[in-house]
Amino acid sequence: MFHSIFTTFKGAFSGINKTIWFLSLAMLINRSGTMVIIFMTVYATQSLHFSIEQAGTIMSMFGIGSLIGVFLGGKLSDMIGFNKVMYGSLLLGAVFLFLLAQVESFKLFAFCTLLVSLFGEAFRPANTAAIGTYSKPENFTRSLSLNRLATNLGFSVGPALGGLLAQHNFSDLFYADAISSVLAAFIIILFVSNKKHLHKPVKDSEIIELKNISPFADVHFMIFIGFTILYTTAFFQMFSTMPLYYKDVHHLSARSIGFLMAMNGILVAATEMILIYKIEHKFKPLQFVVFGAAALVLNYLLLLGASNLIWLVFSMLLVTLSEMLAMPFMMTFMISRANKNNKGRYAALYSMTWSIAQIASPIIATQTISNFGFDVLWLLYAFFSFLVLVGMFFLHKKVSLVHP
Repeated sequence: MFHSIFTTFKGAFSGINKTIWFLSLAMLINRSGTMVIIFMTVYATQSLHFSIEQAGTIMSMFGIGSLIGVFLGGKLSDMIGFNKVMYGSLLLGAVFLFLLAQVESFKLFAFCTLLVSLFGEAFRPANTAAIGTYSKPENFTRSLSLNRLATNLGFSVGPALGGLLAQHNFSDLFYADAISSVLAAFIIILFVSNKKHLHKPVKDSEIIELKNISPFADVHFMIFIGFTILYTTAFFQMFSTMPLYYKDVHHLSARSIGFLMAMNGILVAATEMILIYKIEHKFKPLQFVVFGAAALVLNYLLLLGASNLIWLVFSMLLVTLSEMLAMPFMMTFMISRANKNNKGRYAALYSMTWSIAQIASPIIATQTISNFGFDVLWLLYAFFSFLVLVGMFFLHKKVSLVHP
């Protein structure tokens, strides 16, 4: 039995390029400090005494900054190399996190939030392009999952630590996030080479491949992006205004909220690599996305009757299952549509779905909560998730016909 478990773990983690391990280490350090966004709405309403609508606006400014940042990050990754974008964005993001901790006026806070997000989120498409460059086709999904393992392990530490820091002083969240960004930047500088400069010149035989260089010209990819926006909008709610639901409806403390949110990261970190290793060749990428969307539908329907902590824990289990089934395979599908010269732009457009969700989801959520209550919000996001389920199912059928 123990030999079988060891063999499974060894198989799940073997064959992955050492540079991806360093990229994942940088991600782990960086995401261990990512606690600001989890408590942003609570900080804005409780410490700065902003209204819930103002808190929603601030979260949307984070999304706008993210939208700009991932676009620039992807474009710059193709132009100057992904490692420069990664460490540059981390260092600049750290500077503005320190500044944000000093700001109390609503307009200035919203503007600084935009800048923090802009520089911080430029990291993501560069990181994805780096993984696409260093991983082999046969283990690309596992390479992504290793990076996600680091992300979620960081997220399991971040919210828990954030909850403890928030009990003492909310400003400490900004300082901790900034310090982790600086440490992650040094990992990139020391251990990740800039493979942009190792690309060979484009040969005549490759010209046909490179004609369709813009992801906007890839019709099936753009349909995929549309449904991904719906999915990320529904999913992002769990990490933006969800803490308000825990606090206002179930009266959880900041510490309890932090540990409940950390459960997602712990579960993903503990199980996703093994899950991907076991199932990645069982179905096509978009089929896994369909299963993930189904889990998200069930989650929001469950919240309609949530009455105690056990329901909230089960809800988080469904969200975690949805994430593990959908997100690695969304990225696999995304990178499969790109070539070596436009990975950054494909990754940027994919990352922009999260940015759009960060703009739309807080506004939709806060306005719906204010006018209709949480139950209407759960029904709305269950409907979004159902549309993703149906849309990705038919897109899979269409793509399978074009690329059997």
